[in-house]
Amino acid sequence: MACLLPWRASSSHLLDDRDVGGTEDGSTAAAGDYAGQARKALENLRAALTDASASIDDVISTRISVASAAQGDLSTVWEVVHDRSPTRSPEHPGRCNSLGYHEQLVEIEAVAAVPA
Repeated sequence: MACLLPWRASSSHLLDDRDVGGTEDGSTAAAGDYAGQARKALENLRAALTDASASIDDVISTRISVASAAQGDLSTVWEVVHDRSPTRSPEHPGRCNSLGYHEQLVEIEAVAAVPA
């Protein structure tokens, strides 16, 4: 569920929980699969941007969190994000011990600049 909150006179702040690899029923998509969760998180992010009259081309900053200590898992997520966002170079993912939902491995947070 997305909500658009007034932030300043000329901008808004979209808060959305679709930046994670969740599904409509609240379950975690692609449990145990870093690439699958990265793909789902990007799909969810694109849907949230569309709902806010924005697109992936409007994204100016991303933060990618990966719950893993293995370099290979971070590389897997980066490759998925890079391959699906050809118009911009994604930030490299950062490691974390855990994320907010059970079985969640990947979270992608984005900031988009959209004209008022």
